[in-house]
Amino acid sequence: MININIAQLKELNACQQGIVKFIAEFPDGISGLDWTREKQKEFLLTSPLKSYFGWAVSKGLLPMWSFEAMNLERADLQGADLAGLPLKWANLKEAHLTWPI
Repeated sequence: MININIAQLKELNACQQGIVKFIAEFPDGISGLDWTREKQKEFLLTSPLKSYFGWAVSKGLLPMWSFEAMNLERADLQGADLAGLPLKWANLKEAHLTWPI
């Protein structure tokens, strides 16, 4: 189960913009979240926090499920940090992958 609160983010030196977005999305933090492969996919497809996924994984806040054969067709992944993610056979057809300038 995943538990993330504002104090943890501050301890891990999260940027202020990330903390503000986290509070807007989860004012009471995250408690008892069952982080499944489908939750990860949904997060990357729809969450305003998706660009922080790589950071959250690198800090140990979220585990990372394999992206092997995951269908991310037409996903808006603009700004998402996908560096080092296992994307073998992932379907990224028509996905929006540009980095904002």
